[in-house]
Amino acid sequence: VRCHALDGRGGRLGPDLAHIGASVDRARLLQSILAPSSEVSPEFQAYVVTRRDGSVLEGSQLHWNATADAATLDLVDGQTVTIRSADVASIVAPPTSFMPEGLEHTMTTSELQDLLAFLEQRR
Repeated sequence: VRCHALDGRGGRLGPDLAHIGASVDRARLLQSILAPSSEVSPEFQAYVVTRRDGSVLEGSQLHWNATADAATLDLVDGQTVTIRSADVASIVAPPTSFMPEGLEHTMTTSELQDLLAFLEQRR
């Protein structure tokens, strides 16, 4: 709900799944579920921004606006925040995906097969 969009609803941290079956085959869909950090598209790179006040923001889609000397970041809670560069202490791009490891352990084999079939049909 917070990470992927489908039919105009949902989040923006991960790819829109509306037409995922047209561009990704079953093996790659399964790989994305089993090992989500094995391949992270640059547009969905995770970022951890630590501000000078010590607060930490996590999100993706970090876009710098040189004219405004600020950046926007889509947070994991679905909000978009603007951060002035003067307020940034550090920015780290972790090598891991926001998509958690082990999702396959939260469903039965049949449910995983149904999920793959559903995603494959999204054309």
